[in-house]
Amino acid sequence: MKSECEKNKEKITDFVSGILPDSEAEILQQHLNECKDCSEYANALKDEDKLLTEYFAQIDSETHTRQEKILKAINNHKQKGTLSRLEFVPLIKLAVAASIIIVIIFGFEKFGNSSIAWADVVEKFQSVSFFNATFYLKGNTSAEPVQIDIWMGRGGKARIKVKEQVLFAKNGKLISGFNYVTREKIDSDQFDNQARSVIDMPGQSDSFSLNTVVQGMSNGVLKEITPMINPKAVISEDIVVFDLTSDLYPQWLRIWALRESKLPIRILAWNPENGQSVDVVLTYTKEQSESFFDPEEYEKALANSQSLLGDSQTNFAYALYIEPGGRKYVPNDLYKKYRNVEELRKLKEHLSKEELVEYYKAHPLEEGQMDFRKGLEASGYTFGSIKGLEDYEYWRVGTTVDQFSRFYHFPSSGRMRFEGDFNDVFLQYDIVGRGDIPNQKYVEAVLSRVGIEIIESEDVCTVWIAEYNGQQLKPFTAIKIPYPDAPTGTPGSLSYSGLPVKIKYLLNNLARQQDIVIEDKTGINEETELTWDIPNFKTQVGADLAKVWFEENFGITFKTVQRRMPVWVVRKKAP
Repeated sequence: MKSECEKNKEKITDFVSGILPDSEAEILQQHLNECKDCSEYANALKDEDKLLTEYFAQIDSETHTRQEKILKAINNHKQKGTLSRLEFVPLIKLAVAASIIIVIIFGFEKFGNSSIAWADVVEKFQSVSFFNATFYLKGNTSAEPVQIDIWMGRGGKARIKVKEQVLFAKNGKLISGFNYVTREKIDSDQFDNQARSVIDMPGQSDSFSLNTVVQGMSNGVLKEITPMINPKAVISEDIVVFDLTSDLYPQWLRIWALRESKLPIRILAWNPENGQSVDVVLTYTKEQSESFFDPEEYEKALANSQSLLGDSQTNFAYALYIEPGGRKYVPNDLYKKYRNVEELRKLKEHLSKEELVEYYKAHPLEEGQMDFRKGLEASGYTFGSIKGLEDYEYWRVGTTVDQFSRFYHFPSSGRMRFEGDFNDVFLQYDIVGRGDIPNQKYVEAVLSRVGIEIIESEDVCTVWIAEYNGQQLKPFTAIKIPYPDAPTGTPGSLSYSGLPVKIKYLLNNLARQQDIVIEDKTGINEETELTWDIPNFKTQVGADLAKVWFEENFGITFKTVQRRMPVWVVRKKAP
């Protein structure tokens, strides 16, 4: 065709489909009357549409056979008791329309090249090397959706994340699975049933087609149905929308595809009887590495907790995933740059300490003497010995009065009193000391430089007495926080995740968050690992949550008493 005729190609497709506006259709019809090439092209599309209708009669028997196989497989699962009525029976009716897409895809593949839009979508989808499908399954209108993420690669490889599980599949069969919260491998009978319904379907292969996605929505077959363009559902020229409907069932299925790339981007199966739905969103990126699809590599990643930073559950859920756009995807990615800054800071400290060695060998301090040096920009506080200088210590302070004062006595929770507002005072000092200098002396020296002192007094303190009822302790990997998905800082959300926590740290953390005194009367072995994650227990809401959480998970209860105790008062020095 000529270049100007090429521009009319898409219009001809719409013209044959009956969706071209009347005003444009009249102009195009005039062109078809005058142009032999375009007229033949339009007639070819019409003939193909007619031939397609005839072809469905040929594949009807194949459709019925596939329906029987799928329904038989589902019934076998039901008889074994592995699938619930809620998960499968309604999905049979809901997704039955979707399965016909599979038949149509195979039909077009046998039928040869096609110029119509649906054939282009099928062909283009088969060419992609990797895609991600996110399923949202709802049992009815008011049900909370269950999200299932599937990453599909070449060779029939797949990885699935659903709830607390990461599963691996090959050629449509689940082959391995893990609970990323407990970091344990799970048996096949523990695999999530809804994930199984999406990925573990009959007839899967290592070839790419829409079958890979649509079979996750298909538990039955509709007969004598053709996907038709629905012009009423189109709101943009960039999108093509196909509908599958039938007079036999109220359910319908819709597919959205990009007109330019011909790639499907969404598939929706809907049941108007009760609002039951299966909604799939498709995205396309560069293929993930081989290790991402390898269950053995994933198991190694679960065991390598020492390299993790931040929230471990997020790290484990998406272990080995590389964000294709170069963005940080998990806490381990996010905090790597801070770890590198920390390493750089330590290197600078090392260099500065080498200078200190030379300086203090030439200008030694007296026993118990402290030397304040120019404070470098720092956050928090660090301290330790100085290699090369025997009996010398090094403190770096970059924090608030409130935080630093708590080093005066440990533990200090519930026993610090502040007279006045010190929010505008930030401490920034480097200190070198010689000899066995108590923490109290360092704290007093630093605060004194900003006109603040600490005095000992007495006051009534709130004391929680922790007692243990003797119940069997759960494995630390089985302990869950109250609200794992809540925003950071919310009572019950994740406060700390990293290494297994023991009783002393667990109680000290609670005391610090509630600013109370906790007396440990549990008798639990100090080396017993109790939990992997620690919740946020700040505020009164946090206190109430803590009491329930400790009792349910560890058999630890708290008795509250008021006790007169020594306290430490932070105040400004008298003029």
